Amino acid sequence: MEILRQVWVHHYYWDTHGCLRRCDGHALPPAHLRFDSPYGTDAHYCLKRDTAWSGYRVHLTETCDTDPPEVVIHVATTIAPVQDGEITEQIHDDLADARLAPAGHVVDAAYITPARIERARRVHGITLLGPVVPDHSHQARSGGGFDTSAFAVDWDNEQVTWTRGQISQQWGPPRINGHDYIQTRFDKATCLACPDRPLARTHVQHALTALACNLTRVADWIAQPTASRRRSTRFHSLCTATA
Repeated sequence: MEILRQVWVHHYYWDTHGCLRRCDGHALPPAHLRFDSPYGTDAHYCLKRDTAWSGYRVHLTETCDTDPPEVVIHVATTIAPVQDGEITEQIHDDLADARLAPAGHVVDAAYITPARIERARRVHGITLLGPVVPDHSHQARSGGGFDTSAFAVDWDNEQVTWTRGQISQQWGPPRINGHDYIQTRFDKATCLACPDRPLARTHVQHALTALACNLTRVADWIAQPTASRRRSTRFHSLCTATA
């Protein structure tokens, strides 16, 4: 009953005439705070360019060596509103913990920034490869959202305070292409709702799906003659092109 109550609170309201009405998109709570169905309380709404869905995001990391079959070696599951780039460092940390950190990691533009390139090399010795694009976000174009005025910098104590009072936990001076920068980090729990506990069941499903893909790929690689093996994955083709 509590779940059903929250769904009604998120999606409906009483107007001034006492009539029950459904909230339009602008009146809904933020996607990471609400769920859209009582049947999937871990699923959240997300819009990425022209694609909208209620569910999750899954991030798969696979090998792209020349001879062995390409296999998935890491699966990360988050709530849908968590952006792709926010998971890059977690993926690298997990791979390093499992002693699977690659020499090079090929990703698309959503996962890469100059700061992440520097961090991957400095912390794990990983060369992060991919297109680095300018900031095309709505905030960058319009000047809205959280710009630098939302943050107060304490240079003496090497801390940054956000407008809501949260204080950064890490301060670092990376040097990129001969230029010095200041990079700060806030506690992850402050910025994101922890996906581990509510997404545990969904993550297991994603991991099992990746395992099934691996079994199929290995079986195909063993059983089929070299000339008739399946075509390379996009990851493998990209790795070959950058080699």
